[in-house]
Amino acid sequence: MHPSGASLYWAVHVLMALVASWHILLNKRQPRSAMVWLLWAWMVPVGGVLLYVALGQDRVGLPPRAGRAQLTGAHGRAQRRRQRAALAPRQPPAPAP
Repeated sequence: MHPSGASLYWAVHVLMALVASWHILLNKRQPRSAMVWLLWAWMVPVGGVLLYVALGQDRVGLPPRAGRAQLTGAHGRAQRRRQRAALAPRQPPAPAP
């Protein structure tokens, strides 16, 4: 039996949605975000997966929530101050009189 263009299109959609679903479930930390991306991947043929590839992946070096949580509030300000002090050029000690 020779596959038609429509059945080939849907086979590609299902394969792409399965791969995207696997990636979403392993990498998304927020359940609401994961659910929305899963809906996009399955409800919008091919385009939903392409949107996820283009926009849905976290590309920042810090983990999505853990890194930002440490840098908020008073603790975060103190930590940023220590980081800036460590990166600032050190001045040689003043000569003794």
